[in-house]
Amino acid sequence: MNPEPVGDKPAERTQGMVREPRTRSVPPFLYVLVTFVAFRLMAVLLVKPGGYITTVSDFTFYRLLASYASQGFFPSVHYWMEYQPLFPWIPVGIYRLSLLLPNWGEPGFWFNFLLGTFFMLSETANLVLIYFIGRRLYREEIALRIAWIYSLLFVPLLIMLGWFDVFGLTFLLLALYLTLLRRPAWIGLVAGLGFLVKLLPIIVIPVAFWREPTCGVPLLRWRRRAILVGVTVLTIVALALPFGLLNPKLFALSWTINLKRSSWETVWALLEGYTSFGLAGGANRFDPTDAGALQHPSTLPWPLITAGFAVMYVALWIAASRNHSAPLRNGDESPWPPAACPVPSVPAPTLSVPDTAKEAVLRMHRGDRDRQATSERLAARRAVAFTGLTMNLVTLYLKGYSPQFLVWLLPFVILLLPGMRGVVYAVLLSTINLIESPLYFTILPDQSWLLAGAVLARSGLLILLSVEYGRMAVSQPISTRWSRRLCLGAAAVILVLGLVAVPFAYDAYYKTRLVTNPYRPAVEMLHGEAMPGARVVIGDQSAFDATYAFLQRRFDVTSVQTDWWYPDWQPRLARAVQGHAQTWVYAPAESPLHTWMAGRYTPLTSKEFDGWQLSGWDTR
Repeated sequence: MNPEPVGDKPAERTQGMVREPRTRSVPPFLYVLVTFVAFRLMAVLLVKPGGYITTVSDFTFYRLLASYASQGFFPSVHYWMEYQPLFPWIPVGIYRLSLLLPNWGEPGFWFNFLLGTFFMLSETANLVLIYFIGRRLYREEIALRIAWIYSLLFVPLLIMLGWFDVFGLTFLLLALYLTLLRRPAWIGLVAGLGFLVKLLPIIVIPVAFWREPTCGVPLLRWRRRAILVGVTVLTIVALALPFGLLNPKLFALSWTINLKRSSWETVWALLEGYTSFGLAGGANRFDPTDAGALQHPSTLPWPLITAGFAVMYVALWIAASRNHSAPLRNGDESPWPPAACPVPSVPAPTLSVPDTAKEAVLRMHRGDRDRQATSERLAARRAVAFTGLTMNLVTLYLKGYSPQFLVWLLPFVILLLPGMRGVVYAVLLSTINLIESPLYFTILPDQSWLLAGAVLARSGLLILLSVEYGRMAVSQPISTRWSRRLCLGAAAVILVLGLVAVPFAYDAYYKTRLVTNPYRPAVEMLHGEAMPGARVVIGDQSAFDATYAFLQRRFDVTSVQTDWWYPDWQPRLARAVQGHAQTWVYAPAESPLHTWMAGRYTPLTSKEFDGWQLSGWDTR
């Protein structure tokens, strides 16, 4: 048999042999990028965040505030916002654009689609930046692996469909990438813009400060640092000034409101006995006194907590700045010379010397370049590690935590632990996030122990990751053996505790659903009066579906419906009754099932519940 041709073009035959067709080389990352964009764009159109459980998205909230523009009211100008001033104007523009298109289905279709598409573009930028950062830290294969891992994580997709945090993350990752390239002016511009979207991108500036070259002319080094700080401040001031001039009071509230807010979904909230979600304030956005209102009383010494975290951060920053170019113990990868000091380019020798000497000199120069590349990679890892450490410390320090904040943490997990350990940590954090919301807040809101477990597990993982990042940033990474043990230990503890919690969670769920079940009176009467093993016949499919879970452990439950399209119901009911000492029928009061039973068996009891009748019969 002749072999099949390979590729898009038929195979060429030459003297009885098949020559493979030429194929164009495609960068491997392009496969990730194309599938990533296609998947998320389809998700924007067809996936509803929250699925069958509930709606978990702030898009409706964004659209409500943006719709005020139709009456001439704008964010931070006419009503207060808990966000920094730049982002709220994006939904306003998208809302105005969506009005140009006839709506489909529920109100807000085009707004949701256009805003989701905008966030999809931000998520695409995040993927590209994570890949580029990965290339600065590792070989191409590992950078590609990091991109694949991020593209397959569920939580970033969910957050993209419901919140704007992926947009703020873009500024953080871009500023971090520019930090690795040492572009002080661009870093300041991007971090300043990000600061006006959401405060967190500013954490890159201290890292960029000590990433500037530590050798050469000191005056030049400090000049670059002055450019970094100056551009950052000028960007913030230039963009924030118009809002401050339009309405100084509302503009100030967008910055000070978080100082008024109490704790939620953190260890601090557990210590204060608060087990609900965070509130930005009262319902009236046009009343400045409602900003930061309705908060539970704070009982913790926040000045001392703040001072403690500040001292810890400054100490870590000083240690990292002193060690960011020091050698790391990584076998033959110890950096020399320091990464911040570029190796001068020396042309290959052209003197007439023996070939062996030339080869030795060339090998020496290649070795210098290789050591410089390795040195730069290790120094870049320290910079990324310290940024990830800062993000973890900020998350642990903040009074409140919302599930969408996880998108700020996941990139550092897979960038700094680009293997199975990173995947395990990312999956654990994602699972805990979903337990917190929607499982706790939607399904089991009265089981505060579930929230406490999720908060403590998340905080424990962040502390563990902070130790990993801190060692990478200020000294030497934890050995691979111990890092694996810590990861497996954390996973085992959380898995065991999760398995222990499942029966308690199901029992709470069972009781909660029974309380809200519309057929609860009939279920309780059966448990109180019917003998174990009795036959229970339910004459409606919806009632059968709603009560089966509460009856099946104690009774023999079946459904017999009398609608005209079913086969004759009388033989089916007769078969259902056979072999049972008691039979209970639960059906609408006018159902012929009750009449049929009354003509053949002795009644035990009967009770009507809102047009439904539960009748018991002696069928021995």
